[in-house]
Amino acid sequence: MNQFSLSLLLVWLLVVLIIGGMKEVNTLGSKIVLHNDDTNFLFEQVSPEIWSINNAFTCWNTLPFQDEILQVKSLGINSHGVGLLVLTSNDLYLAIVPSKKALSSDVTKWINLSSELFRSFIPNFDRLTKLRTNNNGFIIVSNSYFIYCKNQDWNNIDNWSCPIVNNIFQSLSTINDIVVTDWNNLQLLVGTNSGLFITHNYLQQIELVKDIGTVPVMAVSYNTKTTDIAASTQTKLFIYSTIHQRRVWYAFANSGLIDGPYANSLAFDEITNILWVSNTATMISINFNNHFELIRFGSGLDSIPYNTSQLVVVDNISKNQLQTSIWFGTKKGAVRYKKSLHKEEWSYFYGSRYLPEIFTIVNKTVADNGDQEIIDLCVNHCYNYEMTVVATKHGLSILHFPIISYDTKEQHYNNIVFPRHWRSGGLVTQISLSKFGDLNSWNKWNDTTDNDALWSSYFVVYKSLQYQITNNSNDKQIGWKAYEAIEFLLNVTCVTGYTARTINLNYPLHGGKWFKSTCTSDNWYFKSDASSDTVSGQIVSHVFAYYLLADNHNEKTRVKRNLYNILHYIVKNGFLLYDVDGERTKWGVWAPQFLNNNPNFYGERGVNSLEIVSWLLATYSITGDDEFKDAFLYLIDEHFYDINIVNQKLKKPAEVNYSDDQLSFLPYFIYFFTFSQLTEEQHSARKLYERILPVIKISFERAYDYIKKERSIVWNVIYGLYKEKILQQREDNVDWVNPTLQSLQEWPLSLVDWPYYANHRTDIQIDPYKSRGNTLQSLNLIPYSENTFLRWNGNPFELDEKGSGYSEDVPSYWLLSYWTLKYLGKLQ
Repeated sequence: MNQFSLSLLLVWLLVVLIIGGMKEVNTLGSKIVLHNDDTNFLFEQVSPEIWSINNAFTCWNTLPFQDEILQVKSLGINSHGVGLLVLTSNDLYLAIVPSKKALSSDVTKWINLSSELFRSFIPNFDRLTKLRTNNNGFIIVSNSYFIYCKNQDWNNIDNWSCPIVNNIFQSLSTINDIVVTDWNNLQLLVGTNSGLFITHNYLQQIELVKDIGTVPVMAVSYNTKTTDIAASTQTKLFIYSTIHQRRVWYAFANSGLIDGPYANSLAFDEITNILWVSNTATMISINFNNHFELIRFGSGLDSIPYNTSQLVVVDNISKNQLQTSIWFGTKKGAVRYKKSLHKEEWSYFYGSRYLPEIFTIVNKTVADNGDQEIIDLCVNHCYNYEMTVVATKHGLSILHFPIISYDTKEQHYNNIVFPRHWRSGGLVTQISLSKFGDLNSWNKWNDTTDNDALWSSYFVVYKSLQYQITNNSNDKQIGWKAYEAIEFLLNVTCVTGYTARTINLNYPLHGGKWFKSTCTSDNWYFKSDASSDTVSGQIVSHVFAYYLLADNHNEKTRVKRNLYNILHYIVKNGFLLYDVDGERTKWGVWAPQFLNNNPNFYGERGVNSLEIVSWLLATYSITGDDEFKDAFLYLIDEHFYDINIVNQKLKKPAEVNYSDDQLSFLPYFIYFFTFSQLTEEQHSARKLYERILPVIKISFERAYDYIKKERSIVWNVIYGLYKEKILQQREDNVDWVNPTLQSLQEWPLSLVDWPYYANHRTDIQIDPYKSRGNTLQSLNLIPYSENTFLRWNGNPFELDEKGSGYSEDVPSYWLLSYWTLKYLGKLQ
């Protein structure tokens, strides 16, 4: 190959790398996967800013008025931010939203324009009043008056000009809809109960569109690029367009076009030249060839989440010609349809995570779901991201959609941990709130969970991974402090090798068995009756701390001693866990006589066999003590625990316990990670790992195949560790990387357990089996951005009401997944 040919080849490869999208390029026999928009390092993240009318809950901002919201429209963007006009039953308000709000805490500014501009001569507004805007002003129209105000710098009150304009609409019947086709000449399309009218010569003349007649026109839309017009009557949909090279009106009969009543809202998508039609029964898209497509509610997340649409708004101000957003306002929340070159997706914004609502709360439980009928919405753009404002009768929500990175989201979650979730010297767990959704009301004292040892372990693991990558002393300090808190749960019981579930200073809390520590200097109480998941949290913390967090001989010796004590205590007691009072704990059972011979424990046979085998191998590989090797061989050779592990989980569909997944995947995690850390000199340990590996493969792949539809950010990265470190498959891993990144993107910024309802959704397939708690569940996964599910000991498919708004979860699960991806080289 000559030099010129080689140069051409290099240029071609460079072009492929730049524009290839999701392509596979073979170079020197190896396959490189170039990720497309689904898996790059920037993504869209919804960030709601909620404003409530009546200050029903302190978690939301309070609007400067208590009047009913009639309409909300955009004035565009300037150096001060995005301008919004909010028309209420008494006033017109200007809201200036900081244009670079994104994930910042900048405050929206409100100005009452009515009192400044025209209060003296305008009556109260009503639902028949129409507000329309452009970047330099607005009109307010009714049968009684016409207001036209202009301002090149609309945030400056002194610059507003409101010239008197002739009101030619007094003689018309009720006005149903208005579209401005020419702001310079104030040319309007006016849909009334007596027909469609067009104004001319700065409102000096008005003309009836005779092709439609004097029938009520309910909705109107105008395409500024093609000058096409759409108008809806109670029986027909009229479109003024070019047909056979002529500009004519063409009519569709409603009965042959749409289900249910007339179209109540119309909107042109000027990027694709598609007309969107909505009514309370369905939605329709009509393209430039007059081909229409009916969008019904159906089964699966590729269909609309909820119907009964009352208005449709198209994002025609986006500068991105490769994607478009269509918004629908429904009787229960807002729906967005987003289409790009790579994918189409529906999003649903409903519930108090996204919209203000009022409901009854009894004993911190939502007794009824609020009314979230959409009154109006408008789409804006803040430089490179979309911002949509949604109005309900309880207030409005400004939904920001900034483009962020995984690193930005990681920083956001780190800010959540401190100070709210960091307690008792380093335990990191969920917190409770005394006021609905109000993070300022978190309980600064005595805020424990039932199992802090387990939940805090996720934080220790993530900090260990982070320190391995960053080698930052601050990461080490925080991680080691969290490890010491896990260690203290061992020491506070005064029984070597036995762990507490959680602790509290000065007095015991309600629920469970509590004991006063007799070997600590402070007045500590600890919750006892440790379970297998408590021990799992301990083991995984010590394993990752030993390999990734402990830097020197003293630290490693300390971790090794703690791990030895835990497993020694279990082995010497016949693979049972005994409490400080000498009684066997309820769930600390790994003994053969229970798992293999007691019918009451058959459901735990596979999971508990996996746990003890994984722990014994990890402890042997770290301590080198033959006690654990012998225990392992005893359970495998004499009691066939390897056979037990194959069917790690045996449950009927109605008995699926998602806590068992957590009990299983942490031991898998421990096994894969410790196996990957073995040195060439650890021949004996490697032999034991390799002996059990075929069974672990069968068991794990069977388990993962069942749960992968959940797109769990934690279980997925454990699967990734298995593929990368055990199977040595480091190339084409989009089967787990892409779903993990999708879930990381969907994870909501707010980790409050906002109330959640999904029974009314039309995009779900109902599972014929009810959940373990006898509740409805779906076969398809609802996006995590629209769910209140945040940890994997619960059911992500459950549809019945859940969430209370009175707790905030810890982001350790997201952070663990993020840093594991970095550890595996999947995020740079």
